[in-house]
Parts: sequence; C-alpha cells; structure tokens
Amino acid sequence: MRDELGAGRLREILVLLAQPLAGYGVAIVPVLLAAATPILADERLLDAGCGSGAAMLCVLARAPACHAVGLEAEADLAEIARLNLAANGLTERAAVVTGDVAALPGSAGDEPFDLVISNPPFLPPSAGTPSPRPQRQAAHVES
Repeated sequence: MRDELGAGRLREILVLLAQPLAGYGVAIVPVLLAAATPILADERLLDAGCGSGAAMLCVLARAPACHAVGLEAEADLAEIARLNLAANGLTERAAVVTGDVAALPGSAGDEPFDLVISNPPFLPPSAGTPSPRPQRQAAHVES
C-alpha cells in the first residue's frame, strides 16, 4: 500500500511511503520524531528499528546534506524501507541494513554516527489487548 503523509509541507517532504498492508501503519509519530531531530549538514544518522523508513525519510528530506542508515530486524520491512529510499531518490545518501541493534551489522559502515533515533515499542506486555497482527504487536509492545 502507498500513502502520502499529510498535506501541504509534508507532501513536499515525503512523496511516497510504501507500507505493509497487514502490519504497522505509519502515523504522525515518525514525522514528529524527524522534526525534533537536531541533525546538521554532513552528519550521519542511524535510525534503529526503521520499519518502512518514515522517520529516516523525513529527516533526509529536511536535511539534504546528511546521510543515514536505517537498521531493521525484520527483512520484509527492511526491503520496504529500501524501496521507499529508491522511490524518493535517496539511495545515494542512505541505506537500509537488516539486523539487530544489539549487534550492529558490519554493513552499517565503519564510520560513527552523529545521531541515533528510534521509535521503539512503548507499551508494557501487560497493556491492553494484544494485536492479532504480529508485526503491529511487535511495533507497539515491548518484548
């Protein structure tokens, strides 16, 4: 499924965003996270748990001289994030790596990151009714 995030200025920032049909759907949180990210020109960003790449894409659009690596544990989401980078013409400044933040893959590069962002699961396991969609559950509930 392809969505556009918002109207007006947001449409200028993020043209297309592919998302899984049955998984976590992007809302406003990654857009606000990107807006609050104090990145400067030529800095290097790591988006830990980038999902489909929404926050990373918004940061890249807002700071056109920065570079980014998206790290995603789920291979299908990492592939969607790669497609989103390509659809938005950002593959020269960013890459998506499949892996775990606890063991950063060597393909994330040898250079240090200036800034790390993440939109991690925020609910305790005992909160609410579990989602029947495993990907949505993983996006919202701590493991």
